[in-house]
Amino acid sequence: MSVSKSGSKIASAKYLDGTIEIFDFDILTGIVSNPLMISGFNNAWGLEFSADGTKLYASQWLSDVISQFDITSNNLSTILNSETVVGYATGGSGYNAGFMQRGPNDMIYIAKWASNFLAVINQPNLSALNCQFSDNGVSLGSATSLAGLSRVVVTECTLTSFSELNNKNSGSVVLKSNKIFINLNNVKNNGSGVLTLYNSFGQIIFKSNVISKNGECVIEMPSQIKGVFLVNIEVDSFHFSKKIIRN
Repeated sequence: MSVSKSGSKIASAKYLDGTIEIFDFDILTGIVSNPLMISGFNNAWGLEFSADGTKLYASQWLSDVISQFDITSNNLSTILNSETVVGYATGGSGYNAGFMQRGPNDMIYIAKWASNFLAVINQPNLSALNCQFSDNGVSLGSATSLAGLSRVVVTECTLTSFSELNNKNSGSVVLKSNKIFINLNNVKNNGSGVLTLYNSFGQIIFKSNVISKNGECVIEMPSQIKGVFLVNIEVDSFHFSKKIIRN
């Protein structure tokens, strides 16, 4: 499974079924919707989104083919017709291409079985013709790649504030005892709104009206609410979210 950089899309490769599933994803609630299924993609293996979320790249186990899908249309027929081979990741012992991972530099790295190199897609946002696939893109020296790369969701997809989504609003949330202290940056006026807590399944576990005084709010939180949850604050036109932990 791979997650787009914005957190708005997820994709899953189903090896035994030979399918790729693409979904819309709500990073605030965890809700998955609008499924699209690409079938007939035998031995579906590695997947990765371009940084801008317009392209999805895929590999197939036992194959060296690396494919690109343009997913901007959200239309299955159009996506299927956009499939283009961008290059060939050649490995050893007849296995070839493995998993993929987008790096901090937004390039996509591809594992190659029994190889001292990783394949690289240098410009993943661009069309298949211009994405600059390189079979031996990164040397591993004396180390050897196999089928995998890290499948950990990278920190770019970890929501810490709503500003990461729209670069507009930010603030801070501090939890002390049974109170949540909120400071909304750049809010100088008084206002009213709603605070909502979501658990890790995207379910609402607490909701309360809030009064903001010069951008500051204090909310009493039920003592039984514990664990990892998302605080979402909406005050007038200001929206802000932050993930917090309560032991």
